[in-house]
Amino acid sequence: MANLGPADYSPYPVATYDGLLTPPEGQAMLLTDMVDEEVAMREIARVMLTSDNATIFPGPQVLYAWSEEAKKKATLIKEMSEVLGAK
Repeated sequence: MANLGPADYSPYPVATYDGLLTPPEGQAMLLTDMVDEEVAMREIARVMLTSDNATIFPGPQVLYAWSEEAKKKATLIKEMSEVLGAK
C-alpha cells in the first residue's frame, strides 16, 4: 500500500520532487523562471483577469490550514476568487 499524503492529492507532481527548491524571499517561480515577486504577481493577475476559466490551486498548506500564515493566504485567495467572479 502506498503512503498517501498531501502531495498525492495534487493534480501536478510536487515541484520539490523534481528538484525545484523554494525561491528566496522576495523571489517567486514563474513557470520555470525565478523572478521578483512583483513580476510574478503582475503575471498572475494578467492571466487571472484574461482567462476564460481562471483556476486557483492554492496547495496543501492552504487547503489544510497548516499554519496561521496559511490561513491568511486562504482568506486572500477567497477574496481573489470573489473579485474574479468564481463560482
